[in-house]
Amino acid sequence: MDTDENEIVDAEIVDDSPERHASLVPDTILLPCHHGCTCGLHQQVHYGERVPVHPPTDLDHGEMGLLVEAVADATRVLNNYHDYFRKLREVVTQTHGRANRALDDLATLLGSDVVGKACAERDRVEQEYADLTPAERQPAPRWVKVMAVVAVVGMVVFDAYFFQQIFLNIMQVSPGDPWWKQDIGLVAALVMAIGLIAAGRVLAGPIWRMARRWRRPDSPDDPPPRRSVRMARVVAVGAAPAATFFVLGWWASFRGQYAVIEQLNVVNNTNDLPIAPPFAVMLLLLSLALTVIVLEILVYNPYQADRKRAERTLASVRKQISGASAAAGEALDTHEIKWRDLRSARDEVISFVQAEMARPWQTVILPARLRHGRAGPKSAAAMPQVKIELVPAASNGVVVTGTDQVRISYQIFEGMTQPQPGPGPLAEVVRTVIELDPQRLRQRQRRLDETLRAQFGDPAGVAGQSAEEDE
Repeated sequence: MDTDENEIVDAEIVDDSPERHASLVPDTILLPCHHGCTCGLHQQVHYGERVPVHPPTDLDHGEMGLLVEAVADATRVLNNYHDYFRKLREVVTQTHGRANRALDDLATLLGSDVVGKACAERDRVEQEYADLTPAERQPAPRWVKVMAVVAVVGMVVFDAYFFQQIFLNIMQVSPGDPWWKQDIGLVAALVMAIGLIAAGRVLAGPIWRMARRWRRPDSPDDPPPRRSVRMARVVAVGAAPAATFFVLGWWASFRGQYAVIEQLNVVNNTNDLPIAPPFAVMLLLLSLALTVIVLEILVYNPYQADRKRAERTLASVRKQISGASAAAGEALDTHEIKWRDLRSARDEVISFVQAEMARPWQTVILPARLRHGRAGPKSAAAMPQVKIELVPAASNGVVVTGTDQVRISYQIFEGMTQPQPGPGPLAEVVRTVIELDPQRLRQRQRRLDETLRAQFGDPAGVAGQSAEEDE
């Protein structure tokens, strides 16, 4: 056996050449990997012994190779999220568009000055009736309104029965005729009631203005009203009550005649009853109509009517703008939720990539440095952070607006530059998160709310306070 070059020790062939001894570092403990292991720790320990002692922030070729491999793995991780990010961006873009359109609708309403016109109409009513006394401003008592309704209903019922009989006789309707012929009197009674209400409303305005002039105190420079004017006023005021009393007196007289004839029938054992003359029936119908018209005049108050109409207009505008403001707030809330979901997904994937970039350090590089000791006894200071930058793109030295490039840098240790993966689908996510930030829409909403409160003059606001939005 030739032992000049090799010697057999424990059934192994040991290379005893000087080059082999020169490559070993004294006091280095080599722990071989298990069979089939591909972690690369044994190789890093072996080849790390061949580099000179260096600061922990320097990377050798073997470590750089592992970090480049980690970049490729991180790139594959990013590419797997392409469709996921695309769906999230699509949703955020749609919600941003809806929120922006809702704010446009609100701005259009405020810009159309519908609030100012409604408030001006209310102020006009107050100025037009500024000389009314507090008593004249009050609406009619509730019992008068109730009596007006009761009078209309009673008159409709009476006229329905009366005209039903009249039309049946005039049109010679028999019991076997169709229902619409038999009930034609009901239509006439309804039309009559509508006509009386309309007549009362037509007369109510002039009578109210005339009464307003009569109640207004005369100026010292005005001559006193003539005697005929005073008499005309008395007649006008007493005409309706006088007519009512006259009808009551007429029917009281007729009732007295009816009682006398009934008494004579008892004495003479006859059954002759008087028939009401047409004039009495006419008076009865006129009294009913007069009662309805008088009650309509008493209920009517043009100041209250105009004021309620202006208030209804203003309330309608408030409701319309409040609905537009609520819709804008709801659209903004939806957009912010979806935007935060996109931002959270971005941060989550960035953390995945950062963990992938830190894996070689955890599994191979740091354990290998611990064994071969060439990077010193102390590790570099840990500083895990991610830096996102928008780098303006330039063409022929000219910066092109809207073509910013996204750069994402991952750092594990302080003062150490290592290979970086491309942003991949994260690039457009970063742009979307920046461009569709809901805070700009929130600021626009606050400005619109301030405009709305200024137009209504209501510190509390129509759509509610935006304290929760400010938070």
